[in-house]
Amino acid sequence: MSQGKKVRDILIKHFKNSAVKIIVSPNGVEVHLPEGYDESKVKEVINKYEPWIERKLRELSELVELSKQLEVVNRSVEELRQLAKSFADQAAREVLSISNPCKIVVRDMSRKWASLSERGVLTINKLACYLPDSLVKYVIYHEICHFLEKKHNKRYWSCVEKTIPNYKELESKLRAYEVKLKTKEALTNLRVLKS
Repeated sequence: MSQGKKVRDILIKHFKNSAVKIIVSPNGVEVHLPEGYDESKVKEVINKYEPWIERKLRELSELVELSKQLEVVNRSVEELRQLAKSFADQAAREVLSISNPCKIVVRDMSRKWASLSERGVLTINKLACYLPDSLVKYVIYHEICHFLEKKHNKRYWSCVEKTIPNYKELESKLRAYEVKLKTKEALTNLRVLKS
């Protein structure tokens, strides 16, 4: 990397995808290659995306520092489901002016805090058991706004901002919690907490 910075460990994985994908996470840098991709070209890919990787590593470093200050909550899946239902009821009244049309499901999710299906199933990531109430509320309101607008466009963010004016601050906190909760060490410690 430029200015003497080096990415120490790069994990290379092969997938049936059609494009090269670079992931920067607390667990390191991963390069996902399409099956049959010439591994000798990985250095070329890293060099091409070096500024982006460096920027992501700086952002990650800031999130790691912020994550050290965050407290985790320890609630059961059922407690999370009840809390999410309560917030969904409130959000549906405030945002949609109707009673809650969602069925709440809690399960493991690899990349998102929550999602809303076309059928109105609001799925929330099991890791949200460790989030403070204010972030669970934000995640639910975020999804309820998708009833009005599917895409994250101006109309959508206007809906979010109307109900949660400090959503940008909460987004940053969510990313910091993601760093805190999704590192290998944290996942091991959380398993011990739940036992």
